Amino acid sequence: MFARKEYQPEKIYLERKVADSTVSRRVLQYWDKVPVQLINSLNEMEQDRTDGRVMLLLHQKGRFLKPCPGTPQHLCCNYMLLNIGYNCPLGCSYCYLPAYLDNPQVISIFANLGDLRQELEALAANGHPGLYRIGTGEFNDSLVFDHITNFSNEIIPLFARHKGWLLELKTKTNQIGSLLELDPEGRVVISWSLSPTAVIAREEPETTPLEGRLTAAQRCQAQGYWIGLHFDPIIYYDDWERDYEDLVRAIFSRIDPARVIWISLGGLRFIPALVPKIKEMFPQSKIICGELFPGRDGKLRYLQKIRIELYTKLIALIKDFAPQAFVYLCMETPEVWSKVFGWSPQNNSHLAHLFTERYYDMYRSPGYPFSARRHKP
Repeated sequence: MFARKEYQPEKIYLERKVADSTVSRRVLQYWDKVPVQLINSLNEMEQDRTDGRVMLLLHQKGRFLKPCPGTPQHLCCNYMLLNIGYNCPLGCSYCYLPAYLDNPQVISIFANLGDLRQELEALAANGHPGLYRIGTGEFNDSLVFDHITNFSNEIIPLFARHKGWLLELKTKTNQIGSLLELDPEGRVVISWSLSPTAVIAREEPETTPLEGRLTAAQRCQAQGYWIGLHFDPIIYYDDWERDYEDLVRAIFSRIDPARVIWISLGGLRFIPALVPKIKEMFPQSKIICGELFPGRDGKLRYLQKIRIELYTKLIALIKDFAPQAFVYLCMETPEVWSKVFGWSPQNNSHLAHLFTERYYDMYRSPGYPFSARRHKP
């Protein structure tokens, strides 16, 4: 089972520079009945603008790998972002992408993966004393098109053979077919964004239901992948505590907590420009009805006392099932960290160091029986 309704473009624009790429051939073969227009640049596509669902197969001219921008006055873990395209077809009401994109119907996929491999190999040649934590999923879902592009088959073997690299793929789908053909060698994390079933039904209607995501996570654990869990965004409503308790119980009835490398918590947040987009695109959504106020970074957030309540109660639920879990707050202030945990990372570098320690502790743990134990991290 995939999402409730699988995406299909109404037209594909193919940039001439990547017309013969492996990714382009796979996409055109999969959607062999969809009209294709060959273009030399995006300017030609813009002259033929359409309001329908459009896919762009493009040549990434800049760098694929960039540091996470974080948010001012909030702790960030020095994550590196690997951008494989823009936009997502899953249609979550709280997604920030519509506020930044000219046309939310247009989905871009970078098809020059040969250049991506060269960039990563150059990074490896330069050397790095610590751990590179690199992830996709910032501007799209990491796996939503993986059954078509086969991106994971292209990139996971590269990470698997490089010491000091850790790849994280984030998803709300169950598109893991390609992953099960690979050996991650202990250097790949597959992470799921998880919400209560009521939230999924109302705010994430085109994503894979919770049961499908948990089944996929189980299968990835059995294949030797680390699992990450992201409760983000956490949404505050009348029955939130009961629903999130049911969610945590469902997760740990299926997933071995000893193989969960990290768990993030993040309260609902978005820039004010997203509010009219949500009203227009998701009239059934209730997320903008909450008590949301501008934070230090200008994003609308729940009041601090509400966020602390959400985090504190959810951490207590998680620790009941996974006492040794590594739980962190995403894009939060040091003050909130201190009130939730009783301490706070000193700065972004300190937080990044905690992730590195967690990875090596997990990698060397006696409970990790997979092929990665044959290799040095």
